[in-house]
Amino acid sequence: MAECQKAGVEPDQKYVPGDCPRCGGAFVCRSTRISNCWCLDYQVSPRQLAELRLMYEGCLCEGCLAELAD
Repeated sequence: MAECQKAGVEPDQKYVPGDCPRCGGAFVCRSTRISNCWCLDYQVSPRQLAELRLMYEGCLCEGCLAELAD
């Protein structure tokens, strides 16, 4: 299961608008349609993922994830 699917998104929602917990920018989470989720395009190490989970709740926007990706 992809990390973005663990963000507390209701399973019947196709796209979920929200604010990035890192930068505060608005974005649309596509975690309920994982095949459409842009987060699959980025690699984050297990250690970095653990650190992000401690610092933020939910999904990050694509810009923040791109900055943090390996």
